[in-house]
Parts: sequence; C-alpha cells; structure tokens
Amino acid sequence: MPRYKIILEYDGTDFAGWQYQPDFRTVQGELEKALREFGEGAISVTGAGRTDAGVHALGQCAHFDLKREIAPQDLRAALNAKTPGDIYVKSLESVPADFHARFSAQWRRYLYVIAKEPSPIGRRFSWYPPFDYDFKILRQIVSDILGGNDFAGFCRAKSQKENTICTVAYAAWTQNDSQYVFEITADRFLHENGTAACRHNDRHRP
Repeated sequence: MPRYKIILEYDGTDFAGWQYQPDFRTVQGELEKALREFGEGAISVTGAGRTDAGVHALGQCAHFDLKREIAPQDLRAALNAKTPGDIYVKSLESVPADFHARFSAQWRRYLYVIAKEPSPIGRRFSWYPPFDYDFKILRQIVSDILGGNDFAGFCRAKSQKENTICTVAYAAWTQNDSQYVFEITADRFLHENGTAACRHNDRHRP
C-alpha cells in the first residue's frame, strides 16, 4: 500500500483539536472524511502530534496509506478541493512504508503569541493577558529550560507515570510593534506543557 506524507496548515479556531471525535469537528476527522471520497473505505490519518482545541498549525505533518497509487500532485489538488477552507495541504509526497509522522519526527516547534493590546482582527491568533508581566524577566528565564529537563510539574496529573523528560533545543522570546512571541523547539511535549511544526529526519524533512 503506498504511503503519503502531507504537511498541513490549519486555523484551529473552529476545531475541537486534531484527534477524531465522533460528535465534534476535528482536523483528523475532516481529512479522513475527504479521503473516504476516493472510494477506498475508511482511511486512517496519523499526525505527528495532537493539537488541542483552538490550536493552529503552520506545518503539521501527517501520513496515510492508500490501496492504489495516485500521483502526489493530483492527490494534493483533490484533497484541497475536498477539505474546508480552514485546512490547507501545503505539500504531499510519496514516502517509504517505514516513514511514520509521529515516530520519524525529531523535533516539534510551538509558537505562543501574546498581543500587546486587544486586537479584534488578531484575536484568533494571539492572547491578550488580563494582567501585567515583565517581558525582560521572561526573556531571562528561558535559558533555564534548555537541554533535558523533567517537566512533570507542567503537565496533567494523569501524565505523572509517563516519561516526563523533554529535551528543549531552542527557546526564545521576540517582539515586534504589536506582539510578543515565545518560540520553543523540543523533541517532545507533554499534556498541557506544550501552529505545530515538526522537523523530521533529513530524508523526509518538510
């Protein structure tokens, strides 16, 4: 069965997250619904990670298998025609059968955007905190989380039995005229401690 890798961009505002839920609109659910129209029955889409409700993606990686081979350019065009406007397949390519969107990923990158003042236009893509904060301190403390650290204190209680060691390769705050942006890149993220962009091995890097 041919395997395909896709890189997605989506506006997560109107989704209940990535993972399929029978009674809610999800990114995985919309993709699988579009793929069913190819007449091959149920097709499972595996993502590099699971984003929560309201989380956006600039480069979310996923893969799926089909029973027949379709030219990648034709398949990408068909998927973009069948998916709603808040999902866009940025790229699609054939990959070897051992490629896995989750397990082949080396790094995952998240961006957190804080608005300096309320923005009706940007409210879907930034957060305006209802309290004061010191940006200089925020910039100073990010160096403390670089490298391998135990993030058990930042995740859900039910995750305490899991491996809670994450390796943070990059973490930094930047700013422009209207926003502060926190960027963090790590090998993995835990429940509630993490646009989902992933870097894969060199052979299949987006």
